[in-house]
Amino acid sequence: MAERPIWTPAAKPCNFEGIGMCFYEAGEFREPKRGEFYLSGAIVEAWRAPNPYPLGSRYRIVRPTHRAVQKTYWAEGEKVEDHGRVA
Repeated sequence: MAERPIWTPAAKPCNFEGIGMCFYEAGEFREPKRGEFYLSGAIVEAWRAPNPYPLGSRYRIVRPTHRAVQKTYWAEGEKVEDHGRVA
């Protein structure tokens, strides 16, 4: 029986070709099979392996788990001193 790869969750999302920003799990380091996603690039992105031919290099194989949503929110900061208040 072949061993199943261990998938490790990533802390930060990356851009997946055709999907957008996603969190992902990283698996094996090998040549990707067609249709699988792999990490590559100076600014790392997840690319889908092309259909008709092998890439000829080894990459980190990944799979998207959740879409990443960027949120902006307000948080309470430093207390403002009461300067120049007119009574």
